[in-house]
Amino acid sequence: MRIAITSRQYLPVLGGTIQYTSMLASEFSRQGHAVKLITRTPERHPSDRETPFELIRCPSQNTLMASADWADVVLQVEPSLQDVWPFLIKRKPWFPTLHVGHSTHDLSRKDALLRAIQRFSLRFGRPIGVSQYVLNSWGSRGVSILNPVDSTIFEPPPDNVRRDVDVLFVGRMTHDKGVGVLMDALVRLVKEKLVSHAVFVGDGPACPGLAARISETGLSTTVQLVGRADAAGVAAWMQRSRVLAFPTTPAWLEAAGLTLLEALACGCEVVASDIGGVAETGGGFIRLVKPGNVDELYDGLRKTLMGESARNAEVDEYLKQQTLPEVARRYLQLMKSAVNGSSRPEKRSKV
Repeated sequence: MRIAITSRQYLPVLGGTIQYTSMLASEFSRQGHAVKLITRTPERHPSDRETPFELIRCPSQNTLMASADWADVVLQVEPSLQDVWPFLIKRKPWFPTLHVGHSTHDLSRKDALLRAIQRFSLRFGRPIGVSQYVLNSWGSRGVSILNPVDSTIFEPPPDNVRRDVDVLFVGRMTHDKGVGVLMDALVRLVKEKLVSHAVFVGDGPACPGLAARISETGLSTTVQLVGRADAAGVAAWMQRSRVLAFPTTPAWLEAAGLTLLEALACGCEVVASDIGGVAETGGGFIRLVKPGNVDELYDGLRKTLMGESARNAEVDEYLKQQTLPEVARRYLQLMKSAVNGSSRPEKRSKV
């Protein structure tokens, strides 16, 4: 197949959807399909010269039209008519992917109108949600497919690697993501001598305040801020960690937290806020706590650090279903059905 992928943002911008886009584009190419990735991000990245697919930055309308003529199908990262209209005119099957829950809370009138247009436009495509929660929140028919895990990077540690990090956080350093709540829980866990080493991986506006809190509480030798890390760096931290904390607050509705799957693949225990698509993504192998509640997060981490595991023997089989080749196979199955003229799905389902 000839597959066009459109994503407003791409490398060197960092984020979960960028990682998702790069992984699928590379895997589709590896499996023998021709891929063009179209993005509005103008800045180039060192990996541009090594991609196994054609990368088009800031396309003109003529380039978009030519790409629509070329493609058999278009996969779009987040629904937007700006880059997909030529494909709709050419009647190419359109697969908009949904990565965030639909909400108009705290949106400006302009942004709320944009969301309404996006929601209406989905009736012309075949939506794919990164969780059933996301798909349901948009009120859309379609299918849900969890994000893929790169099992060549995220895997159990070698025998010589020791789990010397008690609690790990990976993500955007914002209060919405619960870094303050986690810090409050860590102060109590350190006093009880259950945590001797905790690490925050990521960057964001909460970093200065968190650094000050660490200093004020005298935990500078216990709690470490390491900044951003690439996928290999994140995997290395997960392989050294006993527990991943995923303390998202109600201010941010998690869609499908890929970090949860990556941590499970590296052999970590996971304690996470029960919000959005988190429970669905965790597959029953993570400990869930009430979002934004310090006492519950503390209690969940304490129990886990004391040996109460949420994992069992079935986690390995679950993770096999989330590997990149398997997830790509599900996408390709849907695309081939559309190209071969199969009818559009009319109800929500899970692949």
